[in-house]
Amino acid sequence: MLFLNKVNKLIYRRILLQVFILLWTGLSAVQSQPDPDRALELNVQLAPEFEAVNLENLITLTFNNQHNRPVLLYEISNPEGAGDVEFLMDTRIVSEVLGTIIESTQNPSTRLVIRDGQTMRFSNIDVIWGTISGQSVRPRFDFRLTSKGRDLLNQLQSGAVPDADIFSVELVLKDADNHSAKLSSIETELETGIPRLFRTIGPVSSNQAFLRNIDLENQVPEFRWSGPERHRYRLIVVEANGRQQAEARLSRRFAQPYNQNRFHEPGENIILDVMTANRVFAAGDNLRSVFEPGSQYYWQVGTTITTVRSQRDIRSNVWDFTTKEASTNELIALLTFMIGEERVQQMVNEGYVLDRIELGDEIYSAEEAVNVLREMRNKIENRRATIGE
Repeated sequence: MLFLNKVNKLIYRRILLQVFILLWTGLSAVQSQPDPDRALELNVQLAPEFEAVNLENLITLTFNNQHNRPVLLYEISNPEGAGDVEFLMDTRIVSEVLGTIIESTQNPSTRLVIRDGQTMRFSNIDVIWGTISGQSVRPRFDFRLTSKGRDLLNQLQSGAVPDADIFSVELVLKDADNHSAKLSSIETELETGIPRLFRTIGPVSSNQAFLRNIDLENQVPEFRWSGPERHRYRLIVVEANGRQQAEARLSRRFAQPYNQNRFHEPGENIILDVMTANRVFAAGDNLRSVFEPGSQYYWQVGTTITTVRSQRDIRSNVWDFTTKEASTNELIALLTFMIGEERVQQMVNEGYVLDRIELGDEIYSAEEAVNVLREMRNKIENRRATIGE
């Protein structure tokens, strides 16, 4: 049996969850009352702000009011004329899928007393309004975290996302002298599921607008998207004749394991295939040359989400953008860098039309030549090539 007396040592991580709360309040929740005259009225609910915290807080903070962060709010009322009642409070959290997660049993040496007509309120298991039976000692609770509960907590703290499940929080009040006598009990349920944030990779509208008709002469392609933090993303950019062909190429590529040595395969129409730990990837000057002016590209982003019970691959929609046609100005600037301003000016004066460029044995259109010359310039600037006499 494992006793956790200092759950505040656990690490908490906030994740937005979709939470659906079923509250069962009042006398309708009272069960197994050996003496109706001693029945206590119970009301248990999840704190309103609990939607913004991780499921792990239900397991840990239920039994420790860490930094005044409430998870469960208890209210216990003793009807007028019922007399003082001494009781012990036990709590249990049960997963519909995993079974019992954690149990809390109050130490009998720190029994609680509720006066005739009094109401006691708890935040988690800390008394925030009420009295303790004539002693200054605060109530003590022994906790038993089951093996499945421990596995669940470890997975959540390692970044796993909760799956669909229903967690029941059961509160039982027992007679302080006769522990088998149940005075009252109540149960509230918490339904969890994979939050939308962890099921969707969405666009960033400003980035979509930036990429639309991007000018490669003055701008570097940068890709942004929305999705869960602290995940690695795979970005794939392809060239295709239409969306249907692009989707097929992207699907085939995502089905292949990532290989950092195959980040650019123009023969396979793969313009970029990269991994990033951020939700943004800038092509940079060294990759600018993989994009051609006046071309249409399609791109998609994917990642893997680890849930408590499985792993899920999620992908964005397929997005597209078109690069701006090459301008004569960039072509002249690149030729000036390669052969000098005087020679370029001489060609212009002699009436050369810069619609086709012959490089070696190949003839390129102006748009194609810009891409080739840009790549050559980058190699020269990075000292990976030289201009011969």
